[in-house]
Amino acid sequence: MPRPDLERPPDFERKFNIFPDTGLALGQTCQSGIWTLSGKISSFEMIPGNDACGKYIYSKAYCPAGKQLVSGGYILSKWSGGSGWNSPDLSMPAAAENAWQIYTGGGVTGGTCMRAIAWCAKN
Repeated sequence: MPRPDLERPPDFERKFNIFPDTGLALGQTCQSGIWTLSGKISSFEMIPGNDACGKYIYSKAYCPAGKQLVSGGYILSKWSGGSGWNSPDLSMPAAAENAWQIYTGGGVTGGTCMRAIAWCAKN
């Protein structure tokens, strides 16, 4: 049974803040002991970057104009198995470019591909 004290009011809107150092969205903030949100968020979209296959390759996924980077990550788009790595050495925002980036590093063997993923939204 739902608890009335935990239900959202009818005018509830999801909102977020942008963290200045990374350009990523922040969740709620506490203001005077009350958790609040600061901006309306809508139109989520997942943007894939280029395939990064092999050693020392970058992949970047750019948010389209009018959308802000909210989060990101990667997908393993091809893996041949064996002893090759199956995750990037780096996965982080490229805030100045409104993008998410990954770097395969030196442990990736032939046949392994990764792709950056950017989660973008309107603010």
